Amino acid sequence: MTSQPETHFRSVDFPLTYARRLGTLALLPALLAACDSFDSLLGIELPGQVVEEDLDDPALAETLVLSAQGDFECAFQGHLMVTGSWAGEFQYIHSGVYIPLIRYDTRSPLAREYAGPCKGTGSEWSPNWQPLHLARAEAAAAAERIATFPQSAVPNADFLIGKAKAYEAYSTLLLSEAFCGIVFDGDEAVRERSEGFQIAADLFTTAIEYASRATHPDAADIVSLALVGRARAKLNLGDGPGAVADASEVPEGFVYYATYDVTPTRRQSLVEQLNGEWYTIHPNFRNLTVEGQPDPRVPVEQMDRFTQTGAEWWEQRKYADSGTDIPFASWREAQLMIAEVEGGQVAVDVINRLRDTWSLPHFNSSDPDEIRAQVLEERRRELWIQGTKIGDDLRTGEYLKWDTDGHPLGRTYGQETCMPIPEVEFL
Repeated sequence: MTSQPETHFRSVDFPLTYARRLGTLALLPALLAACDSFDSLLGIELPGQVVEEDLDDPALAETLVLSAQGDFECAFQGHLMVTGSWAGEFQYIHSGVYIPLIRYDTRSPLAREYAGPCKGTGSEWSPNWQPLHLARAEAAAAAERIATFPQSAVPNADFLIGKAKAYEAYSTLLLSEAFCGIVFDGDEAVRERSEGFQIAADLFTTAIEYASRATHPDAADIVSLALVGRARAKLNLGDGPGAVADASEVPEGFVYYATYDVTPTRRQSLVEQLNGEWYTIHPNFRNLTVEGQPDPRVPVEQMDRFTQTGAEWWEQRKYADSGTDIPFASWREAQLMIAEVEGGQVAVDVINRLRDTWSLPHFNSSDPDEIRAQVLEERRRELWIQGTKIGDDLRTGEYLKWDTDGHPLGRTYGQETCMPIPEVEFL
């Protein structure tokens, strides 16, 4: 239900934290190089020089939004891998000593030192702070620019603005879920995670307003995307009734994907690294069953051998390769948010409704604590490797169950819970 970006074109005046500090002119050659690298692979010829005035062309409206989408998707797979490692969905076991990855895997406070652009290559890791901020700022700039174009020159202006605001909101939401605070546009003011959630909720509201009045055939998908996101932001804010109200409006079967391709390199997903010697699946996600029946929501495979470091080698089978799309908003998640808030028989019914689609045995209980625990377990399994675990664990207190010893490389775990803001933000 997503439109796959066919071009990658970056605005030269986005209000990104690092761009403001470095200056637009200093950053422009790198941006042009990134554009040329990506678009040449798609057979698209870009001009040799781009100035701000070139972007004031209504014909580029869709391109600006697709560029923001492309940067979000590149950032999302890095976010998924970094936070999944941090929150214990998988464990780093590579024989090479790649210090930045070990710092994330062991929740070291020194993880704050690692921040950089989204490379999106199969052999290089992309962190999540700067790439998500780039996607956030680029989406904001696209929406702002399109709003200045004559409406008659951009027939789908409402749809494009709504879509851009939805990606801006999701970038803000993910940053606020993972990090100990959020900083906007280089002002060095560290805002509380709750403020980030509220800003994301407001952005989702704007996205819904624009997309709701659009006539584009994909407008309803943007509305649903924003409803799932706003429900999640409200859930993080403790607004249970608001989360239920939004989640209840998401149509059954809805799913929205971050899209990937095997080529070109920047469009690949890093999840492929889970099927090699870089990572092994965490023991908490191996051989999961429901009433003795294998759980198809967490497909893993033991490779019957050990890595060079002596760790057991387990691979995921949820995503076939580096070109497999990854869902990041869905009706299933919306239902689980309803279950988390309502509890009781409502939660039991949600669990069983979702299990029915997997042909899994039903869950039955009237004990509030048991039901809540099962809701969290269902969410853990349903949304495995979808970038939700760190936010879920910090919201529900499940982070208290994170590993404190026994790292497969013999490393020591840190005491961090939320991810520290990179120090480069304050240089």
